[in-house]
Amino acid sequence: MHRSHVKEGKRFWLYILVGTSLLIASLGFGRMGYGIVMPFMREDLAFTYDGAGLIGTANALAYLVFSGMSGKLVKRWGNKAMIILGGCAVAVSYGGLSLSNDFYLDVMFMFLNGMGTAFVFIPLVGMLVGRFPHKRGLVIGFLMSGGGAGVLLAGMIIPALMMIWEEGWRYGWAAFGIFAALVTLLALVVLKDSVIATGQRDSTDESAAAVYREKGVLLLGLLYFSVGTAYLIPMTFQMGYMIAEGMDAVTGGTLFATGGVLAIISGPVWGALSDRFGRALTLVLAILFFAMANIASVILPNFAGFLLTQILLGSTISGMFALIQASLTEHVPVRQIPAALGYITVFFSVGQFLGPMLGGFMIEHSAGFKAAHLFSTFMTAIGLYMAIVLYRSPKKAQL
Repeated sequence: MHRSHVKEGKRFWLYILVGTSLLIASLGFGRMGYGIVMPFMREDLAFTYDGAGLIGTANALAYLVFSGMSGKLVKRWGNKAMIILGGCAVAVSYGGLSLSNDFYLDVMFMFLNGMGTAFVFIPLVGMLVGRFPHKRGLVIGFLMSGGGAGVLLAGMIIPALMMIWEEGWRYGWAAFGIFAALVTLLALVVLKDSVIATGQRDSTDESAAAVYREKGVLLLGLLYFSVGTAYLIPMTFQMGYMIAEGMDAVTGGTLFATGGVLAIISGPVWGALSDRFGRALTLVLAILFFAMANIASVILPNFAGFLLTQILLGSTISGMFALIQASLTEHVPVRQIPAALGYITVFFSVGQFLGPMLGGFMIEHSAGFKAAHLFSTFMTAIGLYMAIVLYRSPKKAQL
């Protein structure tokens, strides 16, 4: 018995290592890390900011489209096959970006990257939750930390390469591609499709349409939309807000880095807490702290307020998303997790499109940065209300 526990513990950490590395390679270096590479890439290739933005939009659009499709594809091919396909697509996209001199090719490769990221992330959650159902909060928390870790690594790698080579950003994309290829190869060797745990219903017992109509899934989708709309406003405009209030860029960057480090840690911490104290309660607390982060910089637009905002943002963002996803896994059978996660990710992606657009409009045409942050707080409050509704609902049996 003791040996089996030790073996299972080693397998757990091996899967966490591979899964988190896959998220660093895809979500971290690509979708989230593009903003670090973009200024150097744009200048060298003489793109406009509109063009650079379109390249990033192609990635987000692909993630939105293929998130919705991934559930059906997992049913046909299985989680592992989708993860390997996604990892290969991500590796190829980085290779293409490192060599391309054409704007439309860059759009195509970033679209491919977004597709690959969706094919990696959504089946990976289904696989790991199915294999370790009693640690689902911790599992998803670690996976969500991969995005933050990727951004932190990209923030160190790209500037260092630019100091060595004039086109250092190309070597950066190439390095990301090599890392993605190696991690995908490791995943091919290590990962195995999960077996449905005893007492869990197979997906054939319940159609995807029925899953989409389940009250908890719909609430989580709407909650995901609300926080998806809210979170990108401070992430996009907080630096500009700090500079507008008289803070220098170096200090502002340091505050952002502080939040970034905390974001890496917060996912596993919130996940572990939710495994012990319950998903619904910890989700309510995480969203409440996120709302407080927005209010802090509105009430105190100075160093203390901005520091408090970054501490609260960094301490909650990864955990908040991890808890939403972990909560979802308790409302659907294991084999329906990819379909359900793809479904609520569509809500989230739409929110991500709307948030920065509406926030920017308010900054330009309303009461400035404070109005945008208050709007973010309002959307967070809607999410908080839905989280409270979930908390008060009769606890659904874990499937």
